[in-house]
Amino acid sequence: MKMTTILLIPVKLLAKAVLYLIAAVVGVIGVIALFASAILQRLGFYAGGAAIVAAIVMWIMAESNMALTAAIMGAAAILLPVIATFISSGIILLKEKLLDVSADIGLVP
Repeated sequence: MKMTTILLIPVKLLAKAVLYLIAAVVGVIGVIALFASAILQRLGFYAGGAAIVAAIVMWIMAESNMALTAAIMGAAAILLPVIATFISSGIILLKEKLLDVSADIGLVP
């Protein structure tokens, strides 16, 4: 029994180290994505609002095809950064799960 325990400790230690490294990389990616999506969210609200106002003006001027395109572009400019924020939050949650898994690995049986 002692031989098995001695052989498993380096494997468990290596698994813990790899999980910490992966969690660090995933955490950096998540923070960068969150920062970029926060900036794009602010810009997207202004660009999307302007596109929707332009779509209303186009619709009043009887340019319905262009108005629909502008409205869809405006909605996309508003919604895509919000979706990116949810995705980056999910990446950060994945980092937390990796840290939880590495914490569950016990070195001493």
